[in-house]
Amino acid sequence: MALETSSGRRPALAAIALSMLVATLFAGCRSGESDDPLLRERVVSIDGEALSRFLVHIAQLEGTPAAGYSRRLLDHVASCGELWAHFDAPEPNGEPSLAFDSPAFDCRDHSAETSDLVALVRAHRGAADGFLSWPIGEDGRLELRLDVDPEGGLEIAGALVPPSDPGAFSLFIPGSDAPDAPVVAPSAALVHLRMRPAQGIGLSNLIPAGSQADRLFALKGRLLEGALLTGTWEFAFMPPAPDGEIPLAVGALHHRLAGPLEEALDEALSQLETTWPIHRSPRPFPIAGGATLEGGCFLDLPLLPELAPCWVVTPDALLIGYRGEAIDAALAPPAVSSAAGERTSDREEAARDARAAGRLEIHLDRLKRVDEKRLGADAPPHPGRFFSRFELRMAAEGDGRISIYARLRRNP
Repeated sequence: MALETSSGRRPALAAIALSMLVATLFAGCRSGESDDPLLRERVVSIDGEALSRFLVHIAQLEGTPAAGYSRRLLDHVASCGELWAHFDAPEPNGEPSLAFDSPAFDCRDHSAETSDLVALVRAHRGAADGFLSWPIGEDGRLELRLDVDPEGGLEIAGALVPPSDPGAFSLFIPGSDAPDAPVVAPSAALVHLRMRPAQGIGLSNLIPAGSQADRLFALKGRLLEGALLTGTWEFAFMPPAPDGEIPLAVGALHHRLAGPLEEALDEALSQLETTWPIHRSPRPFPIAGGATLEGGCFLDLPLLPELAPCWVVTPDALLIGYRGEAIDAALAPPAVSSAAGERTSDREEAARDARAAGRLEIHLDRLKRVDEKRLGADAPPHPGRFFSRFELRMAAEGDGRISIYARLRRNP
């Protein structure tokens, strides 16, 4: 979903890369749907002019790999009515090339329909600027339609047939119920993912017995039992600490009752302290209304740069942060200046949000400000110069499919 710049951290979201991410996420899983065999072909069709409207912005990120890649592709599609690719199935343990300048991509005349597959793809693409069909596992598939607005923003809509045995990826398959209200302050997050999976949060079942995660974090106990959790989880990146440089990760597991969860957490932490030579340090976390909650941190865990993991149990969720500042930012009240104008939704978007059990927002404008504050004049060109926010919504449909809607918004 990202084309990286020279810093290695700054994402410029591209439509087809998003499609590939969703496909890869569920690759190797099974689905129970039976489709027209032609719709299980690996095929992409994009209007050349529409694609150019998007790429012209990325090409302006001077000095970045994304810019060079976009310029090469712009040269390739300059005379294309349609950019078309039909990928062969990968070899065992292999993947087909997805590069736009791959020999698999060629130009076609809009009027040329030389096969049943071409006719079917164009029928499914309809009036959209682009179309992707991709097989998922042995009998599932992903189908997406792409539109590029006159300013170069992207809109993607489609459906995914969910796998029947997704394993760890079950955490990303939305159910029919909307997620709980966020405990991570949306107005402060750089990246914010909120999910209510169809199969709930069975984290303890995803950690192999005897593995390093099992030994290090003592998670194979009551802490992650489904009975304590409501089924909603969140993950976010918050701005760097005042004395730090890296965005700070924070996760939240929504719970049913604070008391039993606090007991389970204390049990897990005590087990951890008997296994590793570390000790928790108390830390208060302020919440709305001027109150504070008592949490804790491991300050003597120098495994990663700036790492000092902290935790706190609120009335709604267990929060675990890369540092205490991550939880402080997550629990902070909304900034006055961000309340009304930062996000507006028309009726269609509001209805989509109400149905979605999976939601992702990447605030490219905020990421740009973080880079500029940290690097000053040395900050390289950032996609936040052109795009303000990337949004992804997923919802379970009555026919067993998952509807997908994504939008990359241009700056006003």
